[in-house]
Amino acid sequence: MKKAQLRIAFIIDTIKVEKWKHRVINTIENASYLKDFVVLNLSDKNEKIESSFSLNKKSFWYDQYLRLDNRLFRPNPNADELVALDKNYLSEFIQYPYDQKDYTSLQDRLRKMELDVIINLSNRNIDFSVLNMSKYGMWHLKLADNIHHLKKYDGINEIIKKKVTLDSHLIGRNSDNKEYLLFSTKSFVDYLSISRTKNAHLWKNSLFITRKLAELYRLGNNFYDLQPILADKELETKIHALPSLSHLLGHTLKTSLKLLSKKITNRYRFQQWILLFKFTDDFFINEHLESYIRIKPPKDRIWADPFPYVKDGRYYIFIEEMLFSDNKGFISVMELYKDGTFSKPKKIIENDYHMSYPFLFEHENNLYMIPETGSNKTIELYKCSEFPYKWEYTKTLRKGVKSVDTTFFEHDNKYWIFTNEKQIEGVSAHEELFLYYTDDIINGEWKAHPKNPIVSDVSCARSAGNIFFKGKRIFRPAQNCSKRYGYGIKIQEIIKLNEHDYEEYNINSIYPDWANDLKGTHTINSTDDLIVIDALVNKF
Repeated sequence: MKKAQLRIAFIIDTIKVEKWKHRVINTIENASYLKDFVVLNLSDKNEKIESSFSLNKKSFWYDQYLRLDNRLFRPNPNADELVALDKNYLSEFIQYPYDQKDYTSLQDRLRKMELDVIINLSNRNIDFSVLNMSKYGMWHLKLADNIHHLKKYDGINEIIKKKVTLDSHLIGRNSDNKEYLLFSTKSFVDYLSISRTKNAHLWKNSLFITRKLAELYRLGNNFYDLQPILADKELETKIHALPSLSHLLGHTLKTSLKLLSKKITNRYRFQQWILLFKFTDDFFINEHLESYIRIKPPKDRIWADPFPYVKDGRYYIFIEEMLFSDNKGFISVMELYKDGTFSKPKKIIENDYHMSYPFLFEHENNLYMIPETGSNKTIELYKCSEFPYKWEYTKTLRKGVKSVDTTFFEHDNKYWIFTNEKQIEGVSAHEELFLYYTDDIINGEWKAHPKNPIVSDVSCARSAGNIFFKGKRIFRPAQNCSKRYGYGIKIQEIIKLNEHDYEEYNINSIYPDWANDLKGTHTINSTDDLIVIDALVNKF
């Protein structure tokens, strides 16, 4: 039996809409699950949405700060840029004054449409009891710390007060009058720029609204059974005041000094990825990282993303190697000896696009590699034809989307790949982890996990090495990019992994704090009695 398509209504409050909202609307207009699409505009012709917030000295200076920030760090594509709606593709466009006291005629009109869901993308505080006129209730976004309901100040509080992440949630209120957490995400806070911070976050929001609509169509009446119920006031919107002008002044001075300091120090220093290793039988987050031995590359290049492999009692480390002058990585391998010395790395795979993260796995007595080829928008599989130097391209597992740090895992008679994706321009590749599975690595179809993205959190989404067992427990190393790319590593324990569900939580972390010159660490792996890790160091 063919599923019934969805009747969807969007609430907006301006004639023109921001680009990120326009993307949501445009995606839905072209979706196979759509039957009817209604846009309800709750604006008044001569009204300015944000006029309720009186202009004062504080808001004046914050507005100047926002203008300067946008000029210095103009985002592209700009999620906040206003564009006109093409009403020709809508089933209906309704203009209704927000301050209208009597909603009876609007209620009757909405009831006759037999809507499935209403999504509030406006800045209005809609009375759910009045507008709950759809089968699956009303959805709305809770984005960032709320400052007087003014969307232009979204992210200000997080930046000025140096919060770790910028959080947002998609919340649904069903006809049972309960609130459900439909989706939650944690994004990177760029302390240098509110424009860059907010822009990437808004583009990501545009993705998960359309994802949840596709899930609603797929699950139908079972949709809310699989969404967590929010406890009373669990995500209650707290109205924040704008941080004080002294906070703004302090932030502006610190940012200016940081930019100046970075410009000066960059003349005398550079940052370089190096390798570290230790021969030990205890892999489970060895806390004595200061005892690891460094493998330092020449000053003209980096060595990163180490994957060790032992053959015939000899130790090899496969790495990303990149010359600073080329800014394009390739895959190399070196041999490591028990006395701590090592051979000169030898280039084994190079293309006209960047390659890194040489993930290794064995299958049917063959050794395979999935190097990162995200700049080519592919996930490529290579087979070793003569160890360790000769490798042959086998096939492309997935293409069309920038995928980074793809990690293979075999579990419960299925093959899984964990990969971070940058699905549209404007979003980061560090923040969302996707999962695919198959029964046949070479010839099988890679199916998307129904909970994709399985992680939407800048502090633990991107892979950082082999998934490993400790007894019967499964652990996934993940990059912590909340401070900057490659800042640290988190160890996530995988609790559920099957075709229908995925769950993990954090049990430990590695920070770049065991030496004074460290700035980051983002890959850790082990094999037999060898542990390897990489680190970003300051060099003068």
